[in-house]
Amino acid sequence: MLLTYDRRVAKWQVQSLSTKRLCYSRDMKTYPNKQRYHEILKGMSPQEKLEKVFELTELANAAFMAGLKNRHPHLSSDELNQLYIKRRQACHNQNY
Repeated sequence: MLLTYDRRVAKWQVQSLSTKRLCYSRDMKTYPNKQRYHEILKGMSPQEKLEKVFELTELANAAFMAGLKNRHPHLSSDELNQLYIKRRQACHNQNY
């Protein structure tokens, strides 16, 4: 079984690996505030949206670094930064 998210229909889908056919589909999670979220985004200017992107990127990077610190408390600051860079490079989409 393979779990994939189909953005077109906003649903998680479970596919059989042997047949590659869809064998089960359902919403895995409900999003009660989804409509409100979209209203807020529509009301933002392009500049505000871009600022939000940078803010969320900074938050994600800080959370990633905090996770590394928790998993590797024995590493020095320099070693932690090297590990951070190595992991980020491994995650980067090479198609650009």
